Amino acid sequence: MTLDEFIVKNKINLSGKVIHVCEAGIEIMRHSINPLYDERHIFGILANLDRLLEEEKNLDKSKINFEVLLLAICWHDVWRTKRFPLNIISFIFNHSHEGTGSMSMFSQIAAVFDLDKRLIRSVRYAIRKHSGLQFKRLTTLEAKILKDMDSLEEWSLSRLKPIVDGNVFFNVMNSKAIRLAKFYFDNFMVRDSAKSFHFEWSKAEFTKRKEAYLVEARKLVEEAVKFKIIKK
Repeated sequence: MTLDEFIVKNKINLSGKVIHVCEAGIEIMRHSINPLYDERHIFGILANLDRLLEEEKNLDKSKINFEVLLLAICWHDVWRTKRFPLNIISFIFNHSHEGTGSMSMFSQIAAVFDLDKRLIRSVRYAIRKHSGLQFKRLTTLEAKILKDMDSLEEWSLSRLKPIVDGNVFFNVMNSKAIRLAKFYFDNFMVRDSAKSFHFEWSKAEFTKRKEAYLVEARKLVEEAVKFKIIKK
């Protein structure tokens, strides 16, 4: 779901400046060198959000600051667009810095467009708190929504496609990507549980997606083992 489609369908009112900054974030994502973090990632999150708004009974839509939420969605992973880690060290560095890196990039564009300072602070918080390395609970509704929608998107089957495409088992670059993907799955994704989500719809959707994802991920691992890319 594109930003325009989401705004029109859900009748969201945004200022012209906010729309321009959102579009700037999406444009950066569109030119990403990392196939897992391009504009499709943003559109997937918006599709998740659209369903959350429709199906979550305990969410009062009127309490959501959509300027904060949509800015955070469009900018939360811009730092990743220039990075495609192929070893564990660079992956861990990227994983630990993604929130602060994207937050800083947003701050620069927000200053250029002269966005309201309170708006900037709220967006910065949501972006910083979306990353996997957190030690305190999230306090704002927008940060909780972004965290849930982004985490759900990680379990989307469409995210396996870039790994599989392009004669993956005969490509050195993709072989490294598969090994790193397995490391991330074994050490980070498997720790995800329904309890880590903030909304009942997110919890139920996560459970369904995880089951389907595991089936496809096992097939990928079996192929990688067969071609001796990874060890069983």
